[in-house]
Amino acid sequence: MSAYREVLTKSNEIYRQNGLISHIIYFFLSILAGAFILLGIFYVDLLLLIVPFVLIPLIFASHIITISLRNSELLTFKGFMRSIFIYYSPKFSSTFRVLKNALWTLIMYASSVSILLILVNLLFYFCNYHGYATIYHSLYNSLATSYESFYNVLAANETFVSEMLIFVEIPALFLSSFFYLYLTTKSSISLFIRTEPTLFTGKFCTYLNAKVLRNNRKEITPLFIKLNWPLFVLFILGFTGGVIVGYLVFKDYGSIFSTSLAISIILSFGVYGPRLESNNEAIYLKYKEKYLEESDKYLKSIDSSLQAVLNQIKELEKTKKDSNESE
Repeated sequence: MSAYREVLTKSNEIYRQNGLISHIIYFFLSILAGAFILLGIFYVDLLLLIVPFVLIPLIFASHIITISLRNSELLTFKGFMRSIFIYYSPKFSSTFRVLKNALWTLIMYASSVSILLILVNLLFYFCNYHGYATIYHSLYNSLATSYESFYNVLAANETFVSEMLIFVEIPALFLSSFFYLYLTTKSSISLFIRTEPTLFTGKFCTYLNAKVLRNNRKEITPLFIKLNWPLFVLFILGFTGGVIVGYLVFKDYGSIFSTSLAISIILSFGVYGPRLESNNEAIYLKYKEKYLEESDKYLKSIDSSLQAVLNQIKELEKTKKDSNESE
C-alpha cells in the first residue's frame, strides 16, 4: 500500500470517529472568526491583532474540542473557553509557528508588492488606463517642483490612486494570505505530538516537528498537499468571491481584503476543517516513529554532552588532587 493510501485510510477512520459534530464545531467557530475579521472593514490594521489573537486560537480550539469529544469528554462552556486559552500555554503556544510564519509571510508580501507595483505601473502607463500616462507625468513634474505639489496632484487623483492600490494590494495580500495558510496548517501537525502524554516541552515539540518535516519533506510535503488540496481550493474560491463582493460594496482595498479573508476562512475551515485535522493526525501517526527516533537521538546527544562535561570535571579534579599531593 502506498503512503498516500495508508494515510488516507487512517484519515478516513479518524474522520468517521469525529462524526458530524466536528463539522458543526468548525463551521460555528469559522463564522465566529469571520465575524471578527470583518472588523477590518472599519480599520484594516486590526487584522494584525485579530489573526494571531482570535483566528489562530479559534482554529486551535476547533482541533482541541474535536479531539476531546472523540475521547468522550462532554462539551461545556467552561471546556470551550479552556480550549481557547490552553493555546497560550507554553506547550501549545508555538503549535502554528505564528511569529516565524508571519516573518516569512511579510517577506512574501513585500516581494509581491514590489513586483506588482512595477508591473501595474507599466501596464497602466503603456495602456494609458484612465489617462494614467498624463497623471504619471504630472506626478513626476510635481515631484521635481516640491513635495507639496506632488501631494496636491495625488489628492486631485485620489479615486484613481485608490483603484490602483486595489490592483497592487489585493493580489499581494492574497498571495501572502495563501502562503500563511499553507505554513500554519502544515505547522499544525505538531499539535498531535503536543497532545501525547509525554513530558516534552513546547519548544522541544517545535524542534521535533521542524526536524521531522525537514528530514522527510520529500515525502511529507507532497502528502500534505495531496490530502489537503481542497482546503486551498476553497480558500481561493472564498477569496475570489470576497473580492467581488467587497469591490461592489466598498471600493477600498482594506475593506475588500477583510471581506475576502472572512469569506475564505469560513468556506475553507468551515467546510474542510475536520478533514484537515484528520489528515494531519494521520500524517503524524504515519511518521510517529520518526518523531520518537529524533527525540531519542536528541536525548542521547544531551546525555553524551553531559557525560563529556562530567569526565572533564573528573579530569580537572584528578589533576588538582595530583597537584596537591605533589606539593
